[in-house]
Amino acid sequence: MKVVLTQNPTDRGLAQVAPRAECACDCDCACPIEGVPAPVLALPAAYYLELTFACPNRCPGCGNVYAAERAALPAPLDGAGWRALITRLAGHAHQFKLTGGEPTFHPDFAAIVRAVDDLGVPFVLFTTGRWPAPDATLDLLRATSACEALLISLHGPDAATHDAFSGAPGAFAAAVAAIRRAADAGLPVAASCVLHRRTLGQIEATLALARRLGAHHVVYNRLIGAHGPELMPTPDELCAAIAVIERLRAAGQPLHFGNCIPQCFAPSSSTGCTAGSAFATVDPWGRLRPCNHAPLIAGDLMTQPVEAVWHGTVMQQWRALVPETCAGCAAFALCHGGCRAQALLTGEAQDPLIQAARPAPRVEEPLSLYAGLRPVGRYATRYEPQGVMLIRRSEVIAAPPDARTLPARLDGRFTLAQIAAQYGAPILDWIGALHQYGMVTWA
Repeated sequence: MKVVLTQNPTDRGLAQVAPRAECACDCDCACPIEGVPAPVLALPAAYYLELTFACPNRCPGCGNVYAAERAALPAPLDGAGWRALITRLAGHAHQFKLTGGEPTFHPDFAAIVRAVDDLGVPFVLFTTGRWPAPDATLDLLRATSACEALLISLHGPDAATHDAFSGAPGAFAAAVAAIRRAADAGLPVAASCVLHRRTLGQIEATLALARRLGAHHVVYNRLIGAHGPELMPTPDELCAAIAVIERLRAAGQPLHFGNCIPQCFAPSSSTGCTAGSAFATVDPWGRLRPCNHAPLIAGDLMTQPVEAVWHGTVMQQWRALVPETCAGCAAFALCHGGCRAQALLTGEAQDPLIQAARPAPRVEEPLSLYAGLRPVGRYATRYEPQGVMLIRRSEVIAAPPDARTLPARLDGRFTLAQIAAQYGAPILDWIGALHQYGMVTWA
C-alpha cells in the first residue's frame, strides 16, 4: 500500500469493508496487512463457538469436523455451561462467532445469545437459515446490541443447486426467506457460498440473488476437506472461479473470499489464516481447537486455564506447520502458508494448493489521500510481548516498531500531513492500509 498525499479534499479513499457487516466472514483469516506477519497473541482475540453439532442439513462439504458422527455424540454444553465458559473468555475476547452445526438448534440458544449480549462481546451468527422458530430468532437478534451480523449459507442461485449441496429439500427456500426477513428486520446480513463444482459457474447469479434479497455481501469459500471429483474443483476450475471473483471485486461488487487461498496458487484478495495465532475454536463440549476445520483438540477449557491450552504442545505444533516452500516468500505475510487444516484433512504435508513457484510481488495503484484528513482509530489496543497490537473484532494488526505511540494519537486531532511530519512519510502507507481494512476512518 503506497499513500500519496494531495491537496484535494475529495481524496478520501474507499474502505474495502463497511462499518458493521464486514465481520460476517466464514473464514480463518483476520485481514492482515501485507508485509506484516501475523503475531501470536498472548490470548485469542476471537473465538468460534460451536454451540452444537445438530443441523437439519446434510452438506457433503460440511466444514464441521463432527458432522459424520453426529448420531453417536454426547449432548453439548447446556446454557449454564456455555454461560460460564463465555464469561471466562469475555475478559479478553473481542468477538465471538456463534456457529455449529446449526447454532439455533441448541435448546438453550436464546439463553446463550443473551449471555453474550450481557457481557457486551460483539458476535456474528453463522447459520443455514433453517431456524426452529424464525419469528422468535429474529426478535431475539433484534433485541441484542451485540449482534453485528448474520452469515447465512446460500449455496447457489436456485433450489436445485442449493438443496443438492445441502442434502435437504426445502433448504434453499428457508435460506432465501431467512436472508430476506433478516434484511427487512434491519439486521446486517451476508451470504456464504462454497466453491464446489456445482457452484463455480454460478458466482454472478448467486451474488445477484443475494443482493436482491438484501444481503450486504457474499463470501465465497474454497471447499475444505477430502472430497471426490464430483465436488472438488480441479485446479484450473478453481483458478477460473478466483479470476471471476477478482473481476467482480474490481468492478466494485460486494464479494470476497472467506478461507485462505495461497498466493502462489492464484494471486488474489484472499488473506491468510490466523487460526491458532489470533483466534481459536471452542467445540460443543468446551474443548479448544486451533481452527473450526481442524480436528486437533488442544485441551479442555472446562478443566484447564485458557492460557495453558493456548500455549500448550498441540497449539505449538499447529503453529509450526509452516511449509518449507513458504520460508522467505514475500507473500508469506499475506497468505501465511495456506490452509493447515486442509493439509491435515487430506493427509498431506502442506496445503495441496501450494505451488513450487513463488508469486510475483503485488503491484498496487497508489492511494491518494487528502493531506488534511484526520484519522480516527476504530480498534482496541493490546500490549503484547511482540509489541503494540491493534484489534478490531478478529482483525489483528501490529503497530510499526518505530511508531508505537501513534495508535493512541489517531483520535482525530492530527492531520495526515502532521503525522507524516512527526513519524515520517512511510507511516502513511500503514495508515492507508488500516483505512482499507476498516480500522481507521476520517474525522
